[in-house]
Amino acid sequence: MVVTDVHNQLVPNLEASDFSIRFAGVPGVVKGVSIDRGPKRLVLVLDASGNIPEDERELEVETAETLLEHARRSDLFPSITL
Repeated sequence: MVVTDVHNQLVPNLEASDFSIRFAGVPGVVKGVSIDRGPKRLVLVLDASGNIPEDERELEVETAETLLEHARRSDLFPSITL
């Protein structure tokens, strides 16, 4: 997860209590958070088959764009389109 302010700067000093999660509508517990300043290696898998609802497709694209906007030169983001 990337947390930025209105100026697109990383928000420092966040703690687990600053976050909440839900899985299938059920609240979960965030046990810890940390900042990883090392290079990221993440494969993006995008479904272009047309078999998912449009709103899910838009969320998929928006998430990929956000990840790429915050990427650093040392980060690697190969993609797979299905």
